[in-house]
Amino acid sequence: MRPSPITLSSVTKKNRQDALSIINSEVLSAGGWIISHTLFSNIAATFRFEIPANNLASMQRRLEDQAIRMDTDSQKCIEQLDPAAGKEDIVAILNITFIHDEPDLRHTIPAIPG
Repeated sequence: MRPSPITLSSVTKKNRQDALSIINSEVLSAGGWIISHTLFSNIAATFRFEIPANNLASMQRRLEDQAIRMDTDSQKCIEQLDPAAGKEDIVAILNITFIHDEPDLRHTIPAIPG
């Protein structure tokens, strides 16, 4: 039986397109892959990815070097990963909140003809 996904939370003041690109690149460079992602306007995003357990801590450090910081609970969760997991892939969910003064994104919905 596979373990439940671990949930991580982070915040950044970076431009959201830059942050999304950085997260994608870091997951891939850590030997993982993106399973899915969801965007919540320009406020937040969620990534679901698989990654070798032993690469998650180094990915976290690289994200922090690029101003994408995980909260204390997420850091503890990564530290408490079972060292025996080694190269076994784990599923992680990363929630990222963007801190900015931009207004919420608005999309014009076209009228339905009729």
